[in-house]
Amino acid sequence: AQTELIASRAKRDWGPLWSSRADVFLEKSITHSVRMNWLEHAFDHPYFIVIRRNGYCVCEGIRRRAEPLGPARAEIGDSYPMDLLAEQWVTINETIDSAVPKLANVHILNYEDLVANPLEEIERIHNFLGLPPASMHIADNRLYIAGRPFDIRDMNQSSLSRLSITDKQIVEPIITPLLKQYGYDV
Repeated sequence: AQTELIASRAKRDWGPLWSSRADVFLEKSITHSVRMNWLEHAFDHPYFIVIRRNGYCVCEGIRRRAEPLGPARAEIGDSYPMDLLAEQWVTINETIDSAVPKLANVHILNYEDLVANPLEEIERIHNFLGLPPASMHIADNRLYIAGRPFDIRDMNQSSLSRLSITDKQIVEPIITPLLKQYGYDV
């Protein structure tokens, strides 16, 4: 009963974002990583697409874009410490890894594969979702899907270049086991 109540509240909250003509609702939020098992039970046949990315780059991106607010700002200052970001990356990925075996519909891909081979990876996603192939092509380093252009940029090198040696030394011992498990270079 509690699951149904929470699910109905979630649907109500998402309602303004969900077209009444749509059969599908796509929600992208890192916070749902810790809710995958609950979402599996609360919704009818949900599909999960997990995009993994190099932990160094994730830590750098969060530090650059996210700003601590409220009590967090008072406790840690103007930016998140690298060790906290590294622990967050590990925890989120371990949480996802523990949820995946219990889920019916999960597709896992790497960010690096997506930017290197977008046509193939998007075709795999369509197949996973049971969707017909999309009209796609690449021209001038842009991906066109149904005529709509999308820039393709691998942001990893720029993220890595913004990390200092100290940043890397802080992050490395925390993320190395998972990086190796996922096939990333340390």
